[in-house]
Amino acid sequence: MAKKAAARKERPAQAPRRGRAAAPKRSAKGVPRRAAAPERSLEDLDRAGAEAFRRGSFADAAVAYAGILDRLAAAGPPDDAEGARLQGEIEVRHAAALRRAGKLVDAKRIAERSIATASESPDVHAAAHIVLSELHLLAGNRPLAKLSADVAGAASAGIDGPISAWALAAQGRLLWSQQSHEDASQAFMQAYNLCRRHADYANAAIAAGSVGMCLMEVGRLPDARNWVGRAAEEAREAEIPAVEAAWTVGLARVALAEGAPDEAARLAEAGLAIAQPLGLHLTIFRAEWLRHYLVTLAEPGVVDRARMAVLRKLKPALADYTGDREVQDLLATLAPKGRPAERVASFTDGCDPVPFPTA
Repeated sequence: MAKKAAARKERPAQAPRRGRAAAPKRSAKGVPRRAAAPERSLEDLDRAGAEAFRRGSFADAAVAYAGILDRLAAAGPPDDAEGARLQGEIEVRHAAALRRAGKLVDAKRIAERSIATASESPDVHAAAHIVLSELHLLAGNRPLAKLSADVAGAASAGIDGPISAWALAAQGRLLWSQQSHEDASQAFMQAYNLCRRHADYANAAIAAGSVGMCLMEVGRLPDARNWVGRAAEEAREAEIPAVEAAWTVGLARVALAEGAPDEAARLAEAGLAIAQPLGLHLTIFRAEWLRHYLVTLAEPGVVDRARMAVLRKLKPALADYTGDREVQDLLATLAPKGRPAERVASFTDGCDPVPFPTA
């Protein structure tokens, strides 16, 4: 094999016939070979990941961050605090992207790894625990969610930056899960103000919508509409479609609570129009679940085959959301002896998004 390879190297390339272009090189199967693309720099991959995350292409963001981590792994373990911090930051972003892409088990594994990697960097350590807290909530493990949220709060104490707002939002989500909606709204309001002060507009919009959902639960519907509407508008202005889609559907919930089912249906469809091209499974599910509920509300006893067919297709993408009440309602409805149609909707878990990475 070595002699043949050497002979191939020594053989001079034949000049193309006069008057004809040189034929492209072909593989053994006769397929034209493409020229190898130049390797992208770590900075390019980081920018690509941040941009994909911002526009809601979370699977693409996860691929970009995985590419960075592969390159860092090939270079060997970090040999100083700065290198460990860089790797920890990318691991947190990777975990956040995986979580938003619905890969909850992989997200948990990466987030746990980042805790060890960035143990000497309090803000990165806190960010990892914030992502873990959300993952534990989605898995229905509230004690571990509280533990991670508390660690994040302690690690971020005294840091004047967006991470303090993220830690407050983690506490808000925990309070939400405990049905302490008034206390949760206060935590989210503080998070909103801190995010705005630090020009963290993505998380400001997430916090604003979360305030609104809490206020809806305690019956303050005009205030809820103002906050959720503000969240959707701020996300639209900042060109963050994933957040805009989530809170457009959230605004549909407020409209339903106000007794405006037609507006709720229109807003749910508007949220779907944003979420579907991006493959935002959880937002698509929430919108379709709301539309299904509206059908059963308008025509009790009617079997909503169109919506249920869509929801069945979403079922595999929602398998890891064992702590989400609406997802569990769906799974119960799709079981052989599902719940009656009038009992299928709970609409109680609105605080979904996790902190966006900074880049």
